[in-house]
Amino acid sequence: MITHRQKQILDILKENKYEKISEIAKKIYVSEATARRDVAELKKLGLCGRDHGGAMYVDINRDANIFVRREKDTKDKLMTANIAADKIPSFSSVFIDNSSSVLALCQMIKRKNIIAFTNGITVAGELCKNEEIQVMLPMGQLRSGSNSITGSQVTKWISDLRFDLFLGSCAAIDDSASYETSSEQAEIKKAAFRNSSIRILIVDKNKFLRSGTFKTSNLIEYDAIYTNADDKTIKPLREKGINIINK
Repeated sequence: MITHRQKQILDILKENKYEKISEIAKKIYVSEATARRDVAELKKLGLCGRDHGGAMYVDINRDANIFVRREKDTKDKLMTANIAADKIPSFSSVFIDNSSSVLALCQMIKRKNIIAFTNGITVAGELCKNEEIQVMLPMGQLRSGSNSITGSQVTKWISDLRFDLFLGSCAAIDDSASYETSSEQAEIKKAAFRNSSIRILIVDKNKFLRSGTFKTSNLIEYDAIYTNADDKTIKPLREKGINIINK
């Protein structure tokens, strides 16, 4: 349960999309330290994002449009994809999620004689450019905007399959887990994660500044996490034994 003061903060963020901590403090008549603590609590709940100087609005009821996500932070996604590209282990079958981060990596996959399973229409289209990749899509509902197939049929389809490799991203990451803003996407990723022998997460540095509501996996459960985040950012994760690679 959030407090009345925290609800005031959410209302400010919903209206302005982003606000400095100092301005939030002024608007709700509290100290900056109190405002900072409230924002930190809201971030833990996945109700807002946070950076060093302020807080940002998070719409927990909408899975972001993939075409918008594809254009956002493009340079960081390409950097992260390049870090991961030559480190992906050999595989015959792979589940690839509907993320713009992994979409960048798909453009670099040159493997032959593999089967790729995905619920992402845009991802499938990119993979089909390689005639050596057999692409499999599930039945289900085509979700407007995200250009992905969702619903219980997708989760059931995945539960009957087994993959050599899981290649996925997430909406947000903290020091212990990965998260999504959509419960449907979270359930699909959890099902694919469970049924994969090797699990790899692709996250650019901006995911460390964002928030998600629906947990997908503990970071320690991934076999490898590839990112372009700096050493300072990933140091706490490495100290927990998480295999996170940024070079």
